[in-house]
Amino acid sequence: MRHVDVGGADIAYEDIGLGDPLLLIHGGLVSHKEWQPQIEALSDDYRLILPDVRGHGASSRTTEAYSVKQWAADMIGVLDGLSIEQAVVCGHSMGGTVAQQIAVDYPSRVRGLILAETNVGVGNDGMMRFTANAMTAIFRVIGVGLGAKIASAALRGSDPKLAAIVADEIGGHKDNPQNFFNIIDAMNAFDGLAQLNQISAPTLIMVGGRNKLSHKQAQQMLATIPGSKLVEIAGAGHGVNWDNAPDFNAAVRAFMSELPPV
Repeated sequence: MRHVDVGGADIAYEDIGLGDPLLLIHGGLVSHKEWQPQIEALSDDYRLILPDVRGHGASSRTTEAYSVKQWAADMIGVLDGLSIEQAVVCGHSMGGTVAQQIAVDYPSRVRGLILAETNVGVGNDGMMRFTANAMTAIFRVIGVGLGAKIASAALRGSDPKLAAIVADEIGGHKDNPQNFFNIIDAMNAFDGLAQLNQISAPTLIMVGGRNKLSHKQAQQMLATIPGSKLVEIAGAGHGVNWDNAPDFNAAVRAFMSELPPV
């Protein structure tokens, strides 16, 4: 992997392919490895920038509390290090909250925005808040290692390779549980509802047809982000980019083809 210093933190990333830049931001507690189906399918036509968010993968585990706002600034630091002025920003799950924050804080850097199976803050939805709090409590009681097995089991119906990646990468946090909970705390603290209407970039919202938990907030995004579009990926759960990779990749391609030329 390549590395760039951002505010004293070492941020690792891959830079694969040629063409219009597409920044792919992974979900919480995993790494850029979650984008394997997109690397294989999209790198022939696009320049894929695949960072490991601070606290994840091969990037630094820093001791201070994390925040979605900090993670967004780190992603801009990666683009700066590559002299990329503007990119399409795609985030999955936690990565989608980071993508939202980039679009709010650095609008000139975002050519287009793709929000896949993400949320605007777990505190804005009773079921999401209950689920997040319950999972955090479970992890604190049983530990990160066993919690990783439970998290991967929750992906029943998804590609077994994805479940294996999730189990391996979440389990990798067992040697640094404080970093693990710093990530969880930052995810749970995000509240982006009030700033949705500040997003000016063309926006594609994607949900998995099987994961009804994400649909309510997706509708909030659709109603609030000017000119946004919503696509439901048939047969997919939360692992939307794996569960039905052909349709996910086709939706990304269609969206990027509709953007105004650079």
